[in-house]
Amino acid sequence: MAQNVEIKARVESLETIRNLVQPHVTDSLGTQNQVDTYFNTPRGRLKIRQIDGQSGQLIWYLRPDATQARISHYSIIDPVPKGLFEVLAEAYGRRIRVVKRREILLHHNVRIHLDEVESLGTFIELEGVIGDFGDEEISRKRVVFLCEVMKLSPNHYVETSYGELLGGLD
Repeated sequence: MAQNVEIKARVESLETIRNLVQPHVTDSLGTQNQVDTYFNTPRGRLKIRQIDGQSGQLIWYLRPDATQARISHYSIIDPVPKGLFEVLAEAYGRRIRVVKRREILLHHNVRIHLDEVESLGTFIELEGVIGDFGDEEISRKRVVFLCEVMKLSPNHYVETSYGELLGGLD
């Protein structure tokens, strides 16, 4: 199972964040319109992510709710097999839908997500990928470094998923 070190923060201006982090960006993966549909699960979080109206990805993840950088364990199936959305909706029930526009930048093995989330506002997510791209200590240091670059403090950090912030997940 894949892992990353991640942190999420509410921010006032994505443009300000982009300007602060730009000197440290090693690559850009562009902008995506994403719709995440969460399903009821007994453990972790399960969602299908549609990207720019395409079939998307099935993502299951297990992550503690905490404001500090934390480890997330996840699995992704890409692309989603035809009919899986309907099967999961019937078997487990849909919980909530999250609509966002996401710009993806990279700082080595850290994915920098600049998110505009419908009905919630603007956020950044940092995901330091552990594995072939680096170990946990390096990923954690890079995430902390980027938080400092973006001038984030603990009062910016968000401990839950967008689904919970919208009131649709326990």
